[in-house]
Amino acid sequence: VASATPVKLNIMDFIDSIVEPLQPSNAVHAQTWADAYMQREEQEKYLLNLLANPLERVISEPHRLEIEGNKIKKEIESHAVENYSSFLQSAVCVRHVREDLERSGRLLHEIAARVPPLVTSAGEASVSAATVEAGRHGVRTALRVHGQLLDLLEVAQLVDASVRNEYYDEALELSAFARRIQARHPGVRVLEEVCASVAASERAMLSRLLHKLRSNIQLPACLQVIGLLRRLGTHSEDSLRRTFLDCRDAWLQAAIDQATGTG
Repeated sequence: VASATPVKLNIMDFIDSIVEPLQPSNAVHAQTWADAYMQREEQEKYLLNLLANPLERVISEPHRLEIEGNKIKKEIESHAVENYSSFLQSAVCVRHVREDLERSGRLLHEIAARVPPLVTSAGEASVSAATVEAGRHGVRTALRVHGQLLDLLEVAQLVDASVRNEYYDEALELSAFARRIQARHPGVRVLEEVCASVAASERAMLSRLLHKLRSNIQLPACLQVIGLLRRLGTHSEDSLRRTFLDCRDAWLQAAIDQATGTG
């Protein structure tokens, strides 16, 4: 028993010394060669079992291995014949899978080619949707304040009617209201149009007030007109005084001319 381990090691070393020179130098072939043999532990068990047999069994071992190899080969052939249809089905299945994979690859390439235009179209659609949403929000807002918008649009008409009917105080209040709204919301086209109409009515009121100063009115009426002109804001204080004097001088000159012509 004490000498069994040295004998075992000597046998394996002897086998390794025979096998190793026969292995090919190429790494790939060496790996194939190594895979063709059993693991070292199994080799040791097999050799020890073989050496424990009589000499006749050792001599007949190659023949026995040949018989067993032929038997295994026949079993493999038998299984191949019995499962021939399965092999065919497997081959067909593999071919179909390969074709499906190739088709899927082509479809993926086509989809990948269409992704950039799709992203661009999606961006354009997003911009269009944002524009539509902004317009929708504006429409909803306009509908919500519809009554206030109508009142605001009527300011210009009210100012014009007030000027024509000589309701100058009311016209000035409405004009100031329109300017405050425009200052609070600059850049709104509707408010700009309303303020433009109001400014035209203010110019008409200025013309009426100056014409009134040139007419035969008493001092209280003159002071009232001057107050309206000051509120209108079209003249500075010095300019307003000169305008007053010019208008009254024109009325006085007209009265003198009329009196001279009558005399």
